[in-house]
Amino acid sequence: PLEHIPTYIDVKHGRAELHYLHPDLEGILAETYGVITYQEQVLQIARKFAGYSLGQADVMRKAMGKKIASVMLEERVQFLAGVEKLGYDQHLGEQLFDLIEPFAGYAFNKAHAVCYGTIAYQTAYLKAHYPVEYMAAVLHAANGNSDRIAPGIAECTRLGVPVLQPDVNASEANFSLERLEDGTDAIRFGLAQIKNVGLGGVEALIDERNARGEFISVEDFARRVPAREMNKRVLESLAKAGALDSLASRAAMITSVDRVLSLAQQEQKLRDTGQTSMFDMFGDEVNTPLPGLELTEELIPLPQLLAWEKELLGTYISEHPFRAASQRVARYVTHQATELTEDLGGQDAVIAGTVINVRALSTKTGKSFAVVTIEDLSGQCELTFWSTEYEAAKTRGLLFEGNVLLAKVAVRPRGGRVNIAALEVCAYDYDAGRLASNFVPTKFTIRTGYSSARFGAGSAFPNPPGGPPAGPGGPPGGPREQRPDLRIVPPSTQVADGGESYAPATAPTSAVASASMNTPRRPNVGGPRRLLVTMDETTDEDADRRRVGRICAILDEYPGDLPVELCFRIRGAETRFARGAVNAEYLDAVVPRLKALLGVLGEAGEVGEAEPARRESGLIAVGGA
Repeated sequence: PLEHIPTYIDVKHGRAELHYLHPDLEGILAETYGVITYQEQVLQIARKFAGYSLGQADVMRKAMGKKIASVMLEERVQFLAGVEKLGYDQHLGEQLFDLIEPFAGYAFNKAHAVCYGTIAYQTAYLKAHYPVEYMAAVLHAANGNSDRIAPGIAECTRLGVPVLQPDVNASEANFSLERLEDGTDAIRFGLAQIKNVGLGGVEALIDERNARGEFISVEDFARRVPAREMNKRVLESLAKAGALDSLASRAAMITSVDRVLSLAQQEQKLRDTGQTSMFDMFGDEVNTPLPGLELTEELIPLPQLLAWEKELLGTYISEHPFRAASQRVARYVTHQATELTEDLGGQDAVIAGTVINVRALSTKTGKSFAVVTIEDLSGQCELTFWSTEYEAAKTRGLLFEGNVLLAKVAVRPRGGRVNIAALEVCAYDYDAGRLASNFVPTKFTIRTGYSSARFGAGSAFPNPPGGPPAGPGGPPGGPREQRPDLRIVPPSTQVADGGESYAPATAPTSAVASASMNTPRRPNVGGPRRLLVTMDETTDEDADRRRVGRICAILDEYPGDLPVELCFRIRGAETRFARGAVNAEYLDAVVPRLKALLGVLGEAGEVGEAEPARRESGLIAVGGA
């Protein structure tokens, strides 16, 4: 397991003391600094301490790897019986079994580990000292597999290794090294690595180029290309991939594929029939006169050209579609795609990038959502569009490969990974060179500066900031006074008309320490009409604090008269709070943002029927069941 790697390193470098559970382990684990590393060590421990034969020990190791509870229990009983029979302490047997159990499913045998380790050292050395040659070999070994080529080229970009687009006058069949004018080396994309282009046609083309020199024009290419191997599909793929850019513009080649192919076929027919011109009698080989080749060029949008390039090459080579847009949206962007890590857990961010892939999925309850891969100049990340945001994005036609999006997202750590949920999205208009006309800057503003604290008995809630000033596209209202700290107070006997208890905002501070959690139950959805926000506690305390603060920040953006109730489920118990009010007219904006923020950790929506008889303007706790 990964958690033992630091121990291995620290002991190896003398930063930690070598420790064994029992002196008899030294002969087994000394070479790996007291850490179980090889399968053989698991077998030796079982043999030494429990009296297993090597065959019995291997059966135990396989059972551990399958992690079947009933089988594991049987193995534990048998192992402990063997430990006791050999005179070792039973507590030591428990410790040993717990020690070897997690390793059984991960450890390699020593022979494999040595082989893999040797290869790792060799390739790491080559990559560090010969990066261009190493990456060329990696791409060459991909052999047309775009799932391997795309990450390889992304790694070239990270290492600063130039990758050149395919070119009929420079490319080989596979990836190759090429010396640039400034004396540096680059990797040239191979012609046979283009989708729909076969090796036979490429080899014939390269043989012609090597025998008679580079192609000097489109007409020269059409006359010399082997027409039998170069059908329309192949020629069109070469054009769309940019392999003919050295002969004419890409748009002209794409729109003139039929004419180029027709000339190539006519030339092939003349060669096959042995027709020559009158100049051949003087000993010179001269092309038989054929109709001239006139190219027509239609306007093809850059995103379409780049989409074809990615489809055929598996990645972008000539230009990244986001490069032009990146400068126009930079003022709104707060983070790059590769920066959305656990360090930003519980925070919002604004990113921009090109849609690379869209995966439509559904939850266990049947609600549709999507995982969208976004790529900027730093790399890729995956955004989750939950049901509401997904349907809105589909309706607006945003989730198509090649589209450039500006997105405000919520970054949430979850189970050792990071979930990035889309909150707001706007498309970039290539033709206009700006964000779409419906772009509202205030929706992509990151609110900072509010404090947050762990919710629950005996601790304070966030003290959220005032809302933003009113402006075009923003919620009504303006700067407001700071709300008091959210705190837990004892349930009050004052009951509103709707049957809900409200405690005065002036409850004594001492009430915080004595407040107790309510019995777990489904949040009360009766009583006064209000916005109910329910949130579950997680094991990430800091993220929970930030999440509560962001809930309060969203609520503060839409001040109004509809009461807000916050319901927190903490360690199996439930506590509810009344917290100010929001503008009911903006629920269509508030609720989706809250749902995107909460994800599977809570819910938000309007509940109740009647207006409450009274509502305090402060942050107060509501009586429980």
